[in-house]
Amino acid sequence: MFDWFFLAVDRLGRSNPRGLAWRLNHLPAWGVRRVAKAKLVRTLRHVYRNSPVQRQRWQQAGLTLSDLRSHTVLPRVPFCDTRLLTEHPEAFFCVPTDRLTHVI
Repeated sequence: MFDWFFLAVDRLGRSNPRGLAWRLNHLPAWGVRRVAKAKLVRTLRHVYRNSPVQRQRWQQAGLTLSDLRSHTVLPRVPFCDTRLLTEHPEAFFCVPTDRLTHVI
């Protein structure tokens, strides 16, 4: 299940980081876990939308954007090995290169 409430708390925190820190300090442990899961889902969906190489690999594994609504899909996500990353590292960028500040 995609948790819209906790995603909204996260978005509010990005516009007001001190507000999010306060909210996270006052959330129960289950609330912190739900925020973390929502952020993980948002990251997976961002990668699917913005990385053609990852999207193709995930589609070959049978994943679609509609599957990425829960953290439970994580075991089905094919991860990269070092060979793939060293051959074409720029193919894995999820933002335009002019928006990059540094690459490690």
